[in-house]
Amino acid sequence: MVPNNPRKMGAEQHFGNFRFERRGGVCALIDRQGLELSASAGAGGCGLAGVDTLGQRELIAPVGAIEHGMSFRFRSRGLFAAEPGMHLALGLTGDWRKSDPNQGTFNGKVVGRGAIIGNVSGAPHGCSRWPVVQLESFHRQGNRLVRGSGSIELSDDCWYRLELNASVRGRIAYRLSNDAGERLSVAEEDDAGADVESGLGGWWITHVFSDQHPEVDWRFDIADLRIGWD
Repeated sequence: MVPNNPRKMGAEQHFGNFRFERRGGVCALIDRQGLELSASAGAGGCGLAGVDTLGQRELIAPVGAIEHGMSFRFRSRGLFAAEPGMHLALGLTGDWRKSDPNQGTFNGKVVGRGAIIGNVSGAPHGCSRWPVVQLESFHRQGNRLVRGSGSIELSDDCWYRLELNASVRGRIAYRLSNDAGERLSVAEEDDAGADVESGLGGWWITHVFSDQHPEVDWRFDIADLRIGWD
């Protein structure tokens, strides 16, 4: 299970600080030096919000590694209020790719194990309150939210710390703390044998259903992002 006291991950990469930000209807990703990655967006509700994903693709789990970990601090500055139906999806031990728009049907990929931050109340087994953190397994044929794994309700303008772990054997777990390091919520699940490809080492943070009210600006801060293997 996720420990009460945070532990340092082996083979750790420190990616630093980022923020997703929407201004004038377009989402961008900005690092701590102010470098901005931007992309075109469509009209509200079309699913094209601009830059919506941070991560690494097409990676293989290191030989002998058992557990993949992600940790970071986060703060919503208006996102929860502006887009109450949205959520961020966080994945480990997996892989992802965007859908090719030249194809007639969706051909993207999101496979792995992780969690969400936001609102999944309308999905099977989704927590009835929102915004929350909740465990989710991203299967090749549909996703599975873990019943009863929802956290306390989150608030805008508050810092939280999230530690997320997924093992190559199927276990997923999170620990949510406040900015003082006090534990707020924990959950874990054994997802072994699920329809998830094995041996993958990719990870991602992406926001979805976040383009319903493009007229409202918001920011979502990600600080001290670390990814590692044990």
